[in-house]
Parts: sequence; structure tokens; C-alpha cells
Amino acid sequence: MFKRIDTAFVYVSNMEASVNWYKEILGLKVALDYPGYVSFKLGETYLTLIQNKDQINQKFSTFNFFVDDAFATHQYLTEKFVEVTEIKSDGVDHFAFFDLDGNRLEICSFK
Repeated sequence: MFKRIDTAFVYVSNMEASVNWYKEILGLKVALDYPGYVSFKLGETYLTLIQNKDQINQKFSTFNFFVDDAFATHQYLTEKFVEVTEIKSDGVDHFAFFDLDGNRLEICSFK
């Protein structure tokens, strides 16, 4: 019945600036570009930006990005002047970071 998570949505206030940020900072490539939304493909899942400043979520993250090394990713984002939280290690290494609109996004890695 349920096969996968297809799309995760992030609401942004400025589509052009946000698309550039996700491309330049996170290295994502645009997969779909339609009026009102832009999607990036990560594995089997799409990360879709939707322009709607009233829906921006700055309090919690609804998904996380899996990376090979949370510590290296933390250092990379810090060097790009991205706001990051401290890394927590509780069986999973994880931390949060924030996009241009202050959306809370998360990174995790585990072995």
C-alpha cells in the first residue's frame, strides 16, 4: 500500500533566493520547476520549496537529511556561515540548521 515518502515541503518567502541557497549551500539540483514550487530530488524523495511566507516553520523540523558524517557537514555549513546548533550524539549524531527564512532543517548520521 504505502511505498515511500514522496515529497517533503519547505515553505519559503522568496523562491529565487531560496532556490539559489539550496543549490549553492546544499548542492541540490532542481528536478522540477513550476509556477509556485520548485523540487529537488534526493534519492527517491523530492524536497519541494513552496512560496508562502505565512506557512514558514521556524520551530521544528518535519524531516532530516541523512549524511555520511554529521561532524564534517556541521563544519561545512559553519564555514558557509549557516546558522547551526550543537551536534548531539545519542546513538545518532544530529544537529539542526536554518535556511534563509529560518526554517529549521536537520542533519543526522549513524554507523
